[in-house]
Amino acid sequence: MITEGGGLCYGNTGQNFWLLSKQSNGTWKILVESLGMPEFLPARGANGYPDVLVGGPGFCFPVLRWNGRTYTRHHFEYEGKPCRPPS
Repeated sequence: MITEGGGLCYGNTGQNFWLLSKQSNGTWKILVESLGMPEFLPARGANGYPDVLVGGPGFCFPVLRWNGRTYTRHHFEYEGKPCRPPS
């Protein structure tokens, strides 16, 4: 996990992150790049990869799940409970 912060670059959220995976050939692959504050959750996707909540200002955050090829939005939650983001 690489994080970078600063209000001038990342606004109210103040942080961007990159989740990397070292490949068998020694190179690094970006699995997720997102504006927000990452939090690994106990729930798991394919191959045991942890779900990632992308936090920031507000009250309903996306949760990304590994499907075996990429992290995709799985659902939204706040304080461990499902929610619907405002339209």
